[in-house]
Amino acid sequence: FANYINQFIIDNKPVNSNGLVPGRGRSKEFNTNGFDYPLAEGYLSYTPNHFFNFQFGQGKNFIGDGYRSLFLSDVASPSPYFKITTTFWKIQYTNLWLFLDDVRPEAQVNGANARKFVVMHHLSYNINSRLNINLFESVISDNANHDGLNVNYINPIIFFRPIEFSRGESAGNALLGIGSKYKFSDNFVVYNQFLVDELNLKNLASGGGSWTNKFGFQLGAKYFNAFKIENLHLQAELNIVRPFTYSHANPLLNYAHFNQPLAHPWGANFYEFIAIAPYKKDRLFGN
Repeated sequence: FANYINQFIIDNKPVNSNGLVPGRGRSKEFNTNGFDYPLAEGYLSYTPNHFFNFQFGQGKNFIGDGYRSLFLSDVASPSPYFKITTTFWKIQYTNLWLFLDDVRPEAQVNGANARKFVVMHHLSYNINSRLNINLFESVISDNANHDGLNVNYINPIIFFRPIEFSRGESAGNALLGIGSKYKFSDNFVVYNQFLVDELNLKNLASGGGSWTNKFGFQLGAKYFNAFKIENLHLQAELNIVRPFTYSHANPLLNYAHFNQPLAHPWGANFYEFIAIAPYKKDRLFGN
């Protein structure tokens, strides 16, 4: 790997391991300056009718229309998951359960990685042929009480905030989000995401930059066959995430898996602008 990736592998190594390959997982040293790592991904999918799809496997998932996602991206290592996708009328509703590991040495439990669980709901609604609105919520809980995934989080339709509140602040880390996409034409699309971890309107209005205002924002646009040039695609995207977003008073409940963020690869506390221009003509392509 490049030297900066090698440094990431060494700096984020799990307990009892030589390194952590980003997006892959635990590794061991290979020759002088390399790393050897296993990778196993796969899933079973069952569609009993036009409305439901059930999927169980080991892999990655992505929620959003952008190059990045502030809800859930595929930058972290593969993890076990179970997903139910329900489609009817103009609605697609996704339930996703993830089983994650905290591989920091201080999070070990009897020599094993600390286990945590993430449950997500994503509701996508096509208002018309051009406009889509989608809602997102997730909660992270751990196995501190040795009771596994709390039965309340198995419910596919209930809101997570009341459950988190009733169990206590230290029992879970809940996130809320809203996104949208608008097609100005078949060639030009704009999209956005707004994620809230914590929000104090009084502190926000004061402009003091309080740490309690933990949120992120994404705004982007895609232009296909730009300027009527076939296979020239343009994309621009702005991502802003406030400090301490995705974090929690209980470090085990952070929004991460195998020392890697579940959403944006930079975690929090950043401004980012991305411009992408892929082009292909015959056997010539560039990006």
